[in-house]
Amino acid sequence: MAKTNRIFIHAAIVLAISYIIALCFMLITKSLPYFSALDESGDVPMTDKYLLYNSRIEPTRLDENIVFVDVDFCKDRFEIAQVIEQIDALQPKVIGLDVFFRNPREPGADAMLENVVRKCKNLVITCILEDEQTNDNNKYNVCNRNFFSARDDTDFTEGFINLDSDGSSPVRTFTPILFLEREKSPDTLYCFAAQVIRLCNETTFRKLLQRAGNTEIIHYQPLRFQEIDKDEIKDNQELITGKIVLIGSLSEDLHNTPIHPQMRGMEIHAHIISTIFEEKYIDRLDNIWTKLLNMLFCYLFTLFCCYATTRFKKGVSILIKLAQIAILALAFFAGYYFFNHYRIDITYAWTIFVMGVVILFVDTITFISVWTINRFSNIIK
Repeated sequence: MAKTNRIFIHAAIVLAISYIIALCFMLITKSLPYFSALDESGDVPMTDKYLLYNSRIEPTRLDENIVFVDVDFCKDRFEIAQVIEQIDALQPKVIGLDVFFRNPREPGADAMLENVVRKCKNLVITCILEDEQTNDNNKYNVCNRNFFSARDDTDFTEGFINLDSDGSSPVRTFTPILFLEREKSPDTLYCFAAQVIRLCNETTFRKLLQRAGNTEIIHYQPLRFQEIDKDEIKDNQELITGKIVLIGSLSEDLHNTPIHPQMRGMEIHAHIISTIFEEKYIDRLDNIWTKLLNMLFCYLFTLFCCYATTRFKKGVSILIKLAQIAILALAFFAGYYFFNHYRIDITYAWTIFVMGVVILFVDTITFISVWTINRFSNIIK
């Protein structure tokens, strides 16, 4: 009985030390670019793996709700204004202008651009946040607006195009809404995709705002989007009428995502729009109960390791590693099942990492014990 109690206590001590080692490792390496896959909690988002796997095995389908119009070959703002005017005449559901005009350039072209933008009633323009939101209060400090929307006498539908990434980490989430840093300020900002949905379907937009949490996981599906350039607009009326039309660059603004290392910014916004439009939200199951359950699994695994090292003399290391592989495979496929069928992200990567530390710690203790016994045995002899 006393020996059994010692195993339980020994397992608890090993687990506690393993958690401390794992935590220290995360704190030290989190700032390194190689570990940019870690999220704010120090966990590895398994949604990245599931989305990547789905993008490889599922057939790519055409998103018939969203169309791209490329303006890379527009010589100036005058031609961009003409593109907007042409598209607006074909009665799209919403136009999303993913182009930022920071400062005035040519009076004639600027005046035409502003005039065309003012006439479009279903147009969403962009703005850029100078200081991005913090993780705890969901607020922003400075917002840079287009030169024609910086005046107080204008009324445009605008959304911020800042993506949830520091440049090295993948763009895996989006922030629907932000508030000005000043208290009791009415200046509320919505992201670009949310504003597009707002003009497209008010009910869907309200459902997004009713969801809990400050960020949403982007549901990257194996999608492709119809792309046309400025010279093909007149010949593709059926692709534009009644559709969400995004105007912007298709050759610049590349970002890392879970399913592609170089995805175009406008394409990321399209995936966000698709996530909201189809209401394919991913709910992350990461609360106190999941944390306690993960700790319980870690403790049971540690208990198994401690028991195996005292019970068996040969093949212990192989037995423990096989057990870890079995647990890892079971966790992955169970998580993948819940993700695909219920769109639930169960966080368990931290548990797997702690299990690895437990194995390393147990192997180290076993090695030191065997080496010490052999050393003293040789001295006595």
